Amino acid sequence: IDESGNGHSGQRKEIKSTTGPGQRAGIKLDDVNSGVIVGNPAKLQLQDFILACWAKRTDLQQVNVNEMGGCLIAYGAGGFAFGDFPNGQICLSQVDANTSQRSYPEFRLTDDRWHHLAVTKNGSEVVYCVDGIVYQARPINSTFVFNTQLAIGRRGDQPNHGSDSFLGSLAD
Repeated sequence: IDESGNGHSGQRKEIKSTTGPGQRAGIKLDDVNSGVIVGNPAKLQLQDFILACWAKRTDLQQVNVNEMGGCLIAYGAGGFAFGDFPNGQICLSQVDANTSQRSYPEFRLTDDRWHHLAVTKNGSEVVYCVDGIVYQARPINSTFVFNTQLAIGRRGDQPNHGSDSFLGSLAD
C-alpha cells in the first residue's frame, strides 16, 4: 500500500510478510515470481530520482534464482534498475544496456544483515548512501525509457526475466 497518498499501491506477487529493521513490516522474496508490481504511472517515469530501501540478502552466494543480479526496484528493458549482484556489489543501471551504463559504489553487501541502501541520480551524477555512509560512483549518461511496469523485488517486464528477481527481504 502506498502510504504517501499518491495512489501508487502495488499488486503483490507470491511474496510473504516479514519484519524489517525496528520491527517494520517488510516483504520476503523467495521465488522467481516474487515481487510487487507498481504499474507504470507517469509520476514515476523519472530521469532524476532517489531510490531507497532496507534490504537483507537470504543467501550470501545467491541473490536470485539464476545467479544473475537481483533487482530491488526496476523497470524492464530500457528503464532503470537498482539491484545487487552475487558478489555483493550494488548497482544502478539501464536495463539490458551495455556495462558502460552501470554505476557501482565502492561497497559490497557481504553479510545477511539488514542494510539501508539509497541511490541518487541527478543528471549523470550518481551517489550512493549505504547505512549512512556516502559513496561516489561513476556517472550514467543514458536516457531511461518507460515502456514496461515498475516492480519492487524484480524486473518490471517479468515473467520474461525471472532470473532478475531478488532473493531476500525488503522493507520501507
